[in-house]
Amino acid sequence: TGCSKFNNFPEILEPMEQLEFLSLEGTSIKELHSSIEFLYVLKKLRLRGCEKLKCLPTSICKLKSLEGLDLTGCSAFYEFPEILELMKDLEYLRLCKNFEFFPNSIYSLTKLRTLSFFSCWKLETLLPATVLVSLLSLEVLDLSYSGISEIPPGLICLTSLRDLDLSGTKIKNIPASIKQASQLSRLCLIMCNSLESLPELPVLC
Repeated sequence: TGCSKFNNFPEILEPMEQLEFLSLEGTSIKELHSSIEFLYVLKKLRLRGCEKLKCLPTSICKLKSLEGLDLTGCSAFYEFPEILELMKDLEYLRLCKNFEFFPNSIYSLTKLRTLSFFSCWKLETLLPATVLVSLLSLEVLDLSYSGISEIPPGLICLTSLRDLDLSGTKIKNIPASIKQASQLSRLCLIMCNSLESLPELPVLC
């Protein structure tokens, strides 16, 4: 963490069967070698503040034990790779401000509990509701200060959703289907200057 002159992530020549946590926060790496798949038991990968990181290898989806991936502050990163294999343990994913495209294969992240698009000002539309509703475990959705101006009705009524942050967005209204979000206990609308009205809200837990 904070090794600003570290700019070359090495090739992993043989499996590392003990490493569970890897932080490259604040380094100058531009890419991760595809051999990262040999970190078989890696649970948390922190890439926060890697301002030169441009992409992730598709082999990232081979990290079957990965629970958390943090890309906050990766200002050169803009597109998440196709998820070619089931990432059955990924529970939280935090994306960076220049992020603007997510593949439809997000539906395979069925264990995802936290999805953060904080300050993703280039992200103007979410995936179709038919894709997003497959995120059956999603509890926290952070869209604060993103470019979002409309919320798909099918997303906001997810019965697992507990925390929804729409602060600083351009949304004008919230779908009436929010009443069906029976687990919702936090709704944040700070600085939603375009919001015109509120629908009937669920009975909060």
